[in-house]
Formats: sequence, C-alpha cells, structure tokens
Amino acid sequence: RQAEHWEEKLELGETACTLVREGQVVTMDASTTNHAAAIALARRFHSLTVITNYLPVINELSQKQGFTLLIPGGVCRYGELSIIGPMAEENLDSLHADVGFISMSGVSLAGGLTDFGMGEITIKKKIMKNAAVNYVLADSSKFERNSMIRVGSLQDVDGIVTDSGLSGEIETRYRDAG
Repeated sequence: RQAEHWEEKLELGETACTLVREGQVVTMDASTTNHAAAIALARRFHSLTVITNYLPVINELSQKQGFTLLIPGGVCRYGELSIIGPMAEENLDSLHADVGFISMSGVSLAGGLTDFGMGEITIKKKIMKNAAVNYVLADSSKFERNSMIRVGSLQDVDGIVTDSGLSGEIETRYRDAG
C-alpha cells in the first residue's frame, strides 16, 4: 500500500499541513496517507505534539527536534505496523487534539466514511471524538468507494483533504452536498 498513489498522498499531505498551526496537537491514525502527511509536517513545522498509533509516523517524527510524540500503548498489529486494542483506545480517550487526521479506504456520498481495518475502526472513532476538528485524508482513488465497515457519516468530519486528481464532477457533487 505504501507505493500505491504515493505521489497523490504526498500532495494531499502538503495540503493537510495548511490546516495545522505551529504548536498544535495533531492526532493521526495508522495509514500510508498519514505517513505522507507526517513527512510534510516534519518539513513545515518546528514544534508540534503528534498523537499516533502508527509506527512509520513515529519513526518519521521521532528524530524531529521540537516535536513531542504521544504513543498509545497496546498491541502491535502484525503487518499493519499499528498499535491497537483496549489499552490504546483507553489512552486515546484521555487525550484531546486540536486537529485529527483520519484516513479512510472509502469515501462516498451514499455510504459515508468506510474502512476495511477491523482493529482500526475504534481508534478512528476515538480520534474523531477527541479532536476539536477532524479531516479525512483520502487520495482521489478512494472516492465513491465503500469498504466493509462504516466508520461514520460525512457530517462527522469538518472536511476532506484530497489530491488534484479528483474529477471535477465528483468534487462538485461533494461541494453541493456540503
């Protein structure tokens, strides 16, 4: 998955950074899209607190002086490089963020926000509950697709960040829907 649509993910990561201010607390779930956003955050900011359960983001930001990383404890999910489970969920319940970045494998007007990662769904919901504003980060290939598990509705987030590959027709449909 890391290589799929990587250029688009890097582009939307740069756009996502415009929604963050120096010194804020940002929560990021486990995804290659958030890894791309973390690369952009490291380039653009000097001081952030980042809450994440994704080992590649932790690795990316751990050497960035001025960044504070908060890492929920729990079980490392083999193959996904994410930390999940009741302990991680409890840790996230006690943390508030200014901005939440949540990735989805499907975003559609009819189905809402969907994903395939059974172990990640509760983490995504905790982030959405505990951040002041939430943005879905989804490259243009994820639009008008539904995955197995419904995470929430489009109204549960404050916006969607994507890349320039989104068709004008789909963009218009989403803007018209609010």
